[in-house]
Amino acid sequence: MRIACLLSAIVIAALAAPVHATTVAPAPEASGDATVFEAGKYHCNGWIPQITPDGLEATVTGGCMLLQLGSAIRPEPGNFFGCHMTLPGIPGTGTIQVETQWRFPAPGIQHPVTGEFSRVANGTEKMAAGSDFLMIYRFDYPGELVEGVWMFEARLDGRAVASCCFNVTSAPGAVSSSPVAACSTPTS
Repeated sequence: MRIACLLSAIVIAALAAPVHATTVAPAPEASGDATVFEAGKYHCNGWIPQITPDGLEATVTGGCMLLQLGSAIRPEPGNFFGCHMTLPGIPGTGTIQVETQWRFPAPGIQHPVTGEFSRVANGTEKMAAGSDFLMIYRFDYPGELVEGVWMFEARLDGRAVASCCFNVTSAPGAVSSSPVAACSTPTS
C-alpha cells in the first residue's frame, strides 16, 4: 500500500520550533471533530516509495493539489486520492496524536514482496492542534487495484473524528458522490 501523510506549509513551519515544548500536554480543544473540506482525486509531486516489512509507505516531498472532488476513483497505477481536513484544536496550543486507518474491500490489497493480503493499514501522526492534515493514497502495484469501497478514518484517543469513503471502480460512467457524505457517521 502507498500511504502518505502531508502537512501544509503552515503546519510544517508551526512544528519546526515548538515540537519539544508542546509534546508534554495535549491541545485542550482536541476533543471535537475534524472538518473535511475536500476529498477526491489529487496530483502530487515528489513521491518517494518505501517498502517496509509490514507494508508499503511513501513520503511526498512536493505539493499536492486537488484535481477532482468526488468518491469515484479509477483503479489505475499512479492515481492519488484522499481527504484534506482541519484537525480539532486551537492552532499554537500543542500537538495531538492522530491515529489513521485505511480499510480495503475483500480480499484486501496484496503486498508486492510478501504476497500477503491486508484489509487495514494503520498509522499514527503527531500533528499540531488545529492544523491542516492531508491523507493520500496512491496506486502503485497491481495488487492494490482492488475495486470496492475504500474508507479512510482519522481518530483521536480511539474516537473517530473524520472519515471519507471512495468507490474504487473501473465501471464506465461511475457516479461520483461526496466522499464525506458517504461516511457521514464515523465508525467508533
